[in-house]
Order: sequence, then structure tokens, then C-alpha cells
Amino acid sequence: MALIPLVHTLIDLLAGHGVEAVVKDGFVYLPQLDRWANLWMNQTDGGSYLVEIRATACNDITIADRCAAVGDTFESAREDGLRSFCSGTFHVLLAALWGVLERDQVDHEVRVVGHHAWDIYTGPCTLRTSIGAKPLVLPRELVDLVPGQLERVLVDSRVHAVRLYFAVLNGAVTVEALVDDEENPALAEVFASAQWLLPETGFASLRWFIAACPRTSGPSHHTERSACGG
Repeated sequence: MALIPLVHTLIDLLAGHGVEAVVKDGFVYLPQLDRWANLWMNQTDGGSYLVEIRATACNDITIADRCAAVGDTFESAREDGLRSFCSGTFHVLLAALWGVLERDQVDHEVRVVGHHAWDIYTGPCTLRTSIGAKPLVLPRELVDLVPGQLERVLVDSRVHAVRLYFAVLNGAVTVEALVDDEENPALAEVFASAQWLLPETGFASLRWFIAACPRTSGPSHHTERSACGG
């Protein structure tokens, strides 16, 4: 498996959104937040590519995500993977971990679970389709059902990350639901049982990234912008 570092790409993304970051010991360090991150691209043994992110939150918690990078060449795969990362995961992490909420990119709500308040950052869905296939549309009921199901894990004081994936290939469905990079069968069932409109032929997929951050006291620890600054 080949690893291709993308730390300078992440630093450029952060700088474009007003977040200071430097390379330190081969990783991305955010001095004002005292947090670390790493972005890289994997080539698997089968030849396919993945773009992966690891980022530290409070209390030594690490948030992870990965997305496919599709292309006939390394450069085209890198551009595709970064496009997917930037359109979904990056802006959620930007709000949840790095303090900048861009309202045109991420939905934000405050949920009270028990006696504790949580900031929920919901990213846009990122889509893929084969030629001629119709893109998937997130069923409206999941906008409420998924955060409601997520409340079951909001029983501690750590940041949580959720990755949801739904794909169909010629009628065969694949569903993935990960909470903190571990499978969550109950959430997968909720996601799979929604009223999806599926193409009869071809490939279509949808992935959705969400972060939940506990509030210790006071307002959310982010500044808000009406539109993307990068």
C-alpha cells in the first residue's frame, strides 16, 4: 500500500479559510488550537485510491474519515478524492474542530440530550453516479431520524463523528454506518430502511458526514460565516 502525503494541501485549505496551520514533524499543527491533523492518499493493493483524514479533538480523541478517489491516473484520482473531501468532510471538521462554521456548507443545530447540550454539524451529501444513472436523493425523513438515532451515543463528553454511505449497483444495495469509525448496526438499519428512490441500472452512491461536539459551557466554540471563504 502506497501512502502519498497531502499535508500541504490541508494547510492551504485551512489558510484559505483563515485558520493558521504549519507542518510540524510531518503533520499539520494548528498552534492557536493546539490540535493536530493529517491528510494523505492511499493506494490499496488492488490499485484503487482513498483520501484519508485524521484530526485530533479534545481529550486526545481522534476523528477519522476516508473517501474514495476515482480516476484513470494518480492526478485525476487525487483531484477527485480531494473534491469529495472538500465538499463534505472538510467543512464539517472546519466547524466542529477548527472553529469556522460556514452556513452555506454545513447545517448546525443544538440538541439537548439528558442535561447536556451538543452542537451537531451536518455536512452536505456527496454523490457519485455512473454515466446515465440518476443521482441518489437523501430521503427527507433521515434529516430527523439520523440525529435522533445519534442521540443514543451522546452520553459522554467526547466529540463523535458519523459517516453514512448508501450505494446501489444495478439494484444491489450497500449500506454503511460508522460512529467513531466503528460499525453501528442500529444506525445502518435506520439509514437503509428509509424511502430511497433507486435507479434500476448503473451505479449511484451518497455519503454523509456528521460531527457532534459537547458543550462544556456557554456558546458554541465557532465563528460563523454566511458563505465559504476558501
